[in-house]
Parts: sequence; structure tokens; C-alpha cells
Amino acid sequence: MKISDLMDLQQLNDRTGGEMTDDQLETLRDLLTETEYENTEDVPEREWLKMLDKAIEE
Repeated sequence: MKISDLMDLQQLNDRTGGEMTDDQLETLRDLLTETEYENTEDVPEREWLKMLDKAIEE
């Protein structure tokens, strides 16, 4: 999935397992747009998991 400020939150939620709230997804989208990656598939698993944890905590 292409990383951008306009990422569809429902599609992003599908990629996370479908259990995140809109606020958590917005945080995750913000975290993703701060990286140098162009697609969610390019984010290393360890970094992806850290971003998920941070989005859930906030």
C-alpha cells in the first residue's frame, strides 16, 4: 500500500488485522509518512511492529 497523507484508513486497518480504532490508524498513518518508505510492504517487520505498538499506546 502506498504511504501518503491520504492513505485510506480502512485499507490500512485491513493490513493491521482490522482491530485498530480510527485514532490509532491516524497515528499509524502519521508515523508511516514520517519514514522514508514508499509502501507499507517496504517497512521492515520490526519497525512495523514498533509503529503498531506506538499507535496503540497513544
